[in-house]
Amino acid sequence: MSQLGHFVLGAGQPLITFGRMLVIVFFGLITVYLDGRWMNHRGLYREEFWAKIIGWSLVVIGIGSWLAFKILGDY
Repeated sequence: MSQLGHFVLGAGQPLITFGRMLVIVFFGLITVYLDGRWMNHRGLYREEFWAKIIGWSLVVIGIGSWLAFKILGDY
């Protein structure tokens, strides 16, 4: 069992599951598409940039955690 196996909830269920990782990626894409587009439409270009940075970061975190679990064989 790898080190990631120690991240469990009190009921013995894994802390990070595929569904939770998918939600992180989904919210990242929503942030990029909706917030970035809305802010661009309003002329808030600096805020649009940061919304896209945060959104793409969520996508990378979600996919990266999924890959980490797949590579380490813990998922």
